[in-house]
Amino acid sequence: FLFTNLSAVKQPSAPAFVEQAFNGAVGPRTALRIFVYDLRYEYSLEAFLKSLKEEKTNPKSNCDWNMDVCEEQWTGLYSMLRQCGGDAILIQKFRRYPRRVYDPDDADLFVVPYPHSSFCRFLVNPKWNGCKGKHHQRQVSGMLDSLQHFNNATRKLHLFLLCCDTPHHQRALLEMPLYVSLGGQEFRGSTNIVIPPPNTEPHYQPSALAKFDWVKPRTIAVFVQLSLMNAIRRNAFELLNKTKSIAGLPVEVHEIRGRRQFTMSAKKTWEKYRSSYFCPILEGDMPFQKRFFDVVLSGCLPVVVAFPAAGGNPHHSWFKNNTLGYNFTHPFSSMIRYSEFVVQIDDLGDIVSTLHQLLKDPVTIRRMQTALGKVVSKFSYGLGRDFMAPGDAFDTLLLSLEDYVKHLKH
Repeated sequence: FLFTNLSAVKQPSAPAFVEQAFNGAVGPRTALRIFVYDLRYEYSLEAFLKSLKEEKTNPKSNCDWNMDVCEEQWTGLYSMLRQCGGDAILIQKFRRYPRRVYDPDDADLFVVPYPHSSFCRFLVNPKWNGCKGKHHQRQVSGMLDSLQHFNNATRKLHLFLLCCDTPHHQRALLEMPLYVSLGGQEFRGSTNIVIPPPNTEPHYQPSALAKFDWVKPRTIAVFVQLSLMNAIRRNAFELLNKTKSIAGLPVEVHEIRGRRQFTMSAKKTWEKYRSSYFCPILEGDMPFQKRFFDVVLSGCLPVVVAFPAAGGNPHHSWFKNNTLGYNFTHPFSSMIRYSEFVVQIDDLGDIVSTLHQLLKDPVTIRRMQTALGKVVSKFSYGLGRDFMAPGDAFDTLLLSLEDYVKHLKH
C-alpha cells in the first residue's frame, strides 16, 4: 500500500468551517466586568521589560517578550524561557479588555497583572525553578500587600497569572483560589485554569489559521525531534530511526543534543510540522510540553502514550503512570475534545503499526484533521491585527472565567 491512495479521495480546497471561522476583530464573547489593577511600577510588566532590556548576560533573539507578532530566530535560553512569558500577552489583553471597569464595586472579577513567571524566569540567574528564591518571595509578599481590594471576601475573585509549569511559582500564589498556569500540578482549594503557551509566529495567528487547509495531503508520515532524556524517548528514537517509511511516506527523526542543540532552525521545524501527518509528543520533565501546541497549530496530529491516570480518572495521563489525566494538564478540556485529534497508544511498541493503520484510512485522517482545525484557534493568542480575534486563547480563557464566576454565585 502506498499513501498516494489518500490523494485519490476528493479533497475540498479548505474545510467548510473555515469560511465562518474568522470575521475580524469583533472582541470577546463574554459580559464579564473585570477590574485590572494598576500595580506599583516595581511589580509591573513595564518594570520587567526594562530589566530585560538592561540584562546583558544572555543573548536575546530577534523577537520581543511576546508583545507582538514575530517570526523568531531561535536563540537558546531566551527562546526557551520566552514560552513562560504568556503573562505579557495576558496583561496587554486584560488592560485593553472592552468591558474593563475602574470602580471595584462594579467588578465581577479582579485581575492582578503581575508578571511573576517573566520576572523569575529570565532575570538574574535564569533557571526553571528560579521563582522560588528569596528575592521573589519578598517581591510577591510586597505585591500582595499592595492590592487595595484584596480581602477575605474578594479573595476568590482575584485572578493571578502564573504562566509556566504550575510548581515553579511562589507557594503564596499557588495557594490562591484562582490562577492560570501551563498545568502540571493541582493544589487543593485552588482553581487552576490551564492555558496554552504563547506563540507569536505569523503562521499561527487566528486569521492565518482560519485560512489554513487542514485536510491537505502531507508529504511526511512522522516527524519528531527530541532529546534522549529518558527511556521512553530513547526507545522511541531507536524504533522510529530504523523505520524509514510508513505507508510509503518518510519518517524523520532528529536528536536534540544537550536539550538545546537543534539540528535545524525554528523556521525549518515549523515547515516540517506543517508537512507531517503525525508528531509524537513523549514524556518530558513535566506534563506540559510546548511542542504539543506547536504541532497542533501546524496541523500535525500529536501522538502520545496514554497511561492510567491517578484516582481512577477515565482521562488518561499523557505524562506518566498514575499522574494527572490530560483533562487537568491540558488547556480548556471542557471545551476541547482532545480524543478527536490526538492519537493515543497504550504501548510505544505499537506506534508504527498504529500509524500505518491510520494512514491506510484517509476518512479517519480527514476527520481528525477537521476536528483539530475546528478548535485550533483556542491554542493561539491573537496579536497585532488579530488582537481581539474571536475564539482565540484569551477569548476561551474569558469563557472559563465567566463559568467560574457563575459557579461562585450558585
